[in-house]
Amino acid sequence: MSFNTAVKSWVLNTTSHARNKDMIPSMVKVGMPIARFQVKPGTPQLDPSKPPEEGIFLACSSRYFEEVHCLYWLYSSEDFHTRLEATYSDAYMQQPVSWLCSMHSIVALGALCVPLVDGLPDKELAHRSLEVAKLLVPKLCDEATLDSVRALVLLVS
Repeated sequence: MSFNTAVKSWVLNTTSHARNKDMIPSMVKVGMPIARFQVKPGTPQLDPSKPPEEGIFLACSSRYFEEVHCLYWLYSSEDFHTRLEATYSDAYMQQPVSWLCSMHSIVALGALCVPLVDGLPDKELAHRSLEVAKLLVPKLCDEATLDSVRALVLLVS
C-alpha cells in the first residue's frame, strides 16, 4: 500500500513531476485502518477465536450461496458444508484463522437480511462481525494459504 500511495502522489503532484521526472518521492507510511464502530454497553462480545452462532451463520451462509457465491466462487459447496459440519460438531476444536475470518465475513455480508435469534439489530451484528473479521487479519496474513486469500476476498466483498 505504501508503494502504491507514493506512486499515486507522484503522478498526481504535477509540480514535482514537472521538475524532475526521474525522481520518485519517499514512500508515505500507511497503517491499518482503525475500527470506528463502538459496541453498546451490555452487548455480548464476539470472540475472534470462536465461530459465529450456528443458527445465524446457517442463515447468512444460505444468503451467501444465493447472492455472492454465484459471482465469486470461492468454496465448492461440498467443501464448504463439510467444513461447516466439522466446525459445529466439535466445539472444542481450534479452527484455522482463515476459516474463522471467512465465517465472520459471511455473517457480516448476510446479517442485514437475516431474522435474528439473539435480539441484536441486524446492522449491529453486521458491524460486530466485520470488526471481528478485521481483528483476524494480522494472523490471517501470517497464515499465507489459499484459504487466507479466500478469507481476504470475502472480507473485501
